[in-house]
Amino acid sequence: NVLAAGELSFTSFPSDITLPCDFESIPVPTITYNVVCAGTALHMTQQQVDGNCPSSYDLLYTYTLTDLCGHEVSQTWTIHVVDAVAPQFVEAPLDLTVSCADPIPASAALAVDACGEVIIDFTESEEVAECGRVITRSWVASDLCGNTATHLQHITVVDNVAPVFVAVPEEVFIGCGDVYTELPTATDACSEVTLSYTDRSEEH
Repeated sequence: NVLAAGELSFTSFPSDITLPCDFESIPVPTITYNVVCAGTALHMTQQQVDGNCPSSYDLLYTYTLTDLCGHEVSQTWTIHVVDAVAPQFVEAPLDLTVSCADPIPASAALAVDACGEVIIDFTESEEVAECGRVITRSWVASDLCGNTATHLQHITVVDNVAPVFVAVPEEVFIGCGDVYTELPTATDACSEVTLSYTDRSEEH
């Protein structure tokens, strides 16, 4: 059964590689070996070793050579599958400016991930600005491997509506020693109203 001198061994074997979790196919490895005995055969077994998240893991391909002389030799080719890509927002609201007299519009964001589930956390904060306020909405999209993407929407609320008088006293004539105390009232859609006035007298 002996065909040649030497030992049964691999003469070329693929190096370990890393693939993204959304890989489409695994490259075909090039494996060669020397034959020293009749009945030489190559067998392959596959094993998956889970990593620290669902879409990161190792694929182990173990190739074993055997022959009729009782020789056996094995070598393992490892493919590291990693999820290093953050989710992507496919729907995300833009910044906008609204009047303080109008309702604040609702908004939502949608994100997808190439390799698995996406979890979106939403927070909202508000800061006072000159003659208005700024609302900041934050969406943080996370996949199960800890990759994150963030989208911010800024809503600027401006006070561009003038106050409105709701009660204005009628014109009256009073004596020179009398005091007139009736004042107009006004309201504003966005903030408190401060009234100021000036006196003017005319001789009749």
